[in-house]
Amino acid sequence: MAGAIADWPQLAKNVFENTNPGGWAEFQDWDIVYYCDDGTLTEDTYTMKMDRMFLEACQMIGRDPCPGPQLEGWLKDAGFINVRHTMFKIPIGTWPKDAHLKDLGHMNVIQIMDGLEAYNMRLFTSVLGWTQVEAQVLFAEVRKEMKSNRYHGYTQFHVAYGQVPEAEAE
Repeated sequence: MAGAIADWPQLAKNVFENTNPGGWAEFQDWDIVYYCDDGTLTEDTYTMKMDRMFLEACQMIGRDPCPGPQLEGWLKDAGFINVRHTMFKIPIGTWPKDAHLKDLGHMNVIQIMDGLEAYNMRLFTSVLGWTQVEAQVLFAEVRKEMKSNRYHGYTQFHVAYGQVPEAEAE
């Protein structure tokens, strides 16, 4: 739902108001920022340039593409209790040594590369003013970098859940 919801705090309030007392609600979403812990994915890579421009374009149209880190706070602000939050690092590519993370990274890089145009083209052309050819050239460079497996980037996936308080006995 990253980027699709205009008012996340209101969504959390609506869910709170429509969940039975004692019931639970769970939100899951991304932090679309690309991270790197070992310095291999730097700001001068095409991948990071694309990510930063995507974030800028989303901000220009008033959408938050990174709701994940804020989910916990929105649940608490809406009135949920017993709120829990977990963040998962999702690798971009097959660089991790751990077999599970390697598989996860493989699937993630495929969905990113397959979706570059779907996620970005409208923002790059209509919001940032690029031509389709300029955007396609950037996306081709990003695909090369992602296929190289030299860059140890990841995104974050956040899960937050909370409970509506039990109804007060009258």
